[in-house]
Amino acid sequence: MWELAETLMPIYRTLVSPGFEESLRCINEYLSINVKKYSSGKKIFDWTIPPSWIPIAGYLKDLKGNRLIDFKDEPFFIAPYSISVNGIFRRKELFKHTATLPHLPDAVPLCPVYYDRNWRIGIPHSLKEKMNDEEYRVNINTKFEPGSLCIGECYLEGKSEKEILITTYLCHPHEANDNISGVVVATELFKILKKITNLFYSYRLIIIPETIGSITYLYHHRKEMKNVIGGYAITCVGDDGHITFKKSWKGDSLMDRVAIATLNERNDQSKVIEYNPISGSDERQFNAPGFRVSMPTIMRTPPACFREYHSSFDDLQFINEDNLVDSLQFILHTIDILENNCTYINNYKTEPFLSGYGIFQKVRWGEYGVFHKEAKIKFDVGSLNQIIIHETDGKQDVLSIAEKSNYPFSMVEACSRKFEKAGLVARLEKV
Repeated sequence: MWELAETLMPIYRTLVSPGFEESLRCINEYLSINVKKYSSGKKIFDWTIPPSWIPIAGYLKDLKGNRLIDFKDEPFFIAPYSISVNGIFRRKELFKHTATLPHLPDAVPLCPVYYDRNWRIGIPHSLKEKMNDEEYRVNINTKFEPGSLCIGECYLEGKSEKEILITTYLCHPHEANDNISGVVVATELFKILKKITNLFYSYRLIIIPETIGSITYLYHHRKEMKNVIGGYAITCVGDDGHITFKKSWKGDSLMDRVAIATLNERNDQSKVIEYNPISGSDERQFNAPGFRVSMPTIMRTPPACFREYHSSFDDLQFINEDNLVDSLQFILHTIDILENNCTYINNYKTEPFLSGYGIFQKVRWGEYGVFHKEAKIKFDVGSLNQIIIHETDGKQDVLSIAEKSNYPFSMVEACSRKFEKAGLVARLEKV
C-alpha cells in the first residue's frame, strides 16, 4: 500500500484533469481496473461535468520583484479551477482572493473554486501577516479544455447478483489522508478479495472525483443500483485516530450492522456516529432521496476534524502504514461477517442432551457462577450453547443472534458451526 501511496502523492490531479487519468493508470499497475469516461459539458441531473483544468504556472510578487510564493514550489498556491489572472492588486482586493489557515500559520490551504469561475490563491498565514505593502503582483496561468471525467472500476462477481459497492475518491492533489489513504486501502482490499474464489456477494470498487463523480456514477447506473444492497465510502483512513464509523441514512442496514459488530469485537476507542449530511463525502449522494443506498462511511479522524485537513501538511508524514493496515483489517472483518453470516434451523425439540453430542459446557453465570466461582467472565461458552439452543429457529441469522445476545459474531458463528457438525442444526441456503 505504501508504495502506491508514494506513487500517487506527487501527481497533481483534480476533478477532471490529465493527473486524474495518470493516477488511474498507476493504480492499474496494482489492480486491474476499467476506466469509464464521461465528457465535459454533459448534464448530470442538476450538475454539469466540468472541463479539464490544467495549472501551468503562477506566483505572487511584491512590486520590488521579490517572489513571495511560486506554484512550482508550492502547488497549493493556485486554487484548483482558478481562472488565469495577471495584474497588480491592492492588498485589500488581493486578500479577498486569498485563503490562509490561521491555526496552521506555515501551511498552505487547499481552497478549490470548482464551480465558480473566479480565482483564488492559497498562502501561509505567516506570509499574509507580513504583507504590509499596498500593492502586489499576482500571476496565475491555467488552462481549461474539453476533457473526460474518469471513474476507475473493478468488479468481482460472486455467487449472488447482490452487490456490495465500495467507493473512494481521488481528486485532491497531494493530500495523503484525504484521500490517497482511502484509495490505497480500497485497492489493497480488492487485491485480496480477488484471490477469494467462493465469494457469495458481488463486489464493485469505484474510484471517483468527489461529489461530481458519485453523481455521475448514479446518473449512468440507475438501473444497476437495484442490485446494490449497500456499501462503504472509505476516506481518511491513514491518520493516528481510532476507527470512526458513520452510519448510513437508514442507520440499521446490513452494512451498518456488520460494521458495528466489527467495532464491538475491537474493544478499543473506535466509535460510531450517526448519519448527517452536513459533513462527509460521497456517502451523501448514495444516501440521498432518489436512491437511499445504505452507504455508511469508514474513516479514522473524520474530515475537517484533524488540523491538517485540506492543507499542505496532509502529507505522507501525517499518515503511516500501520494505520492503513489497521483500517484494511477492519474492512476485511466487516466483509468476513457479511460473507459468513447465515441462518441455521434447529433439528431438535426442547433442549438437546449436549453431553451425548460431546459438546456440553458448564454454564458459568452470575456474580459467583452457577457451577464455578469465576467472576469477570465476559463470554462464556456454556452460556453461549444455551443461547444457540434457544435462538436458532430458522428465522434469525447468526448476526441477529449475536446482536441480541451481545456476544461477538465470531463466537456465535463458531458455536453454530459446532452445532451443525454435531447434526443439531442445519444451514439454510443463503439468498
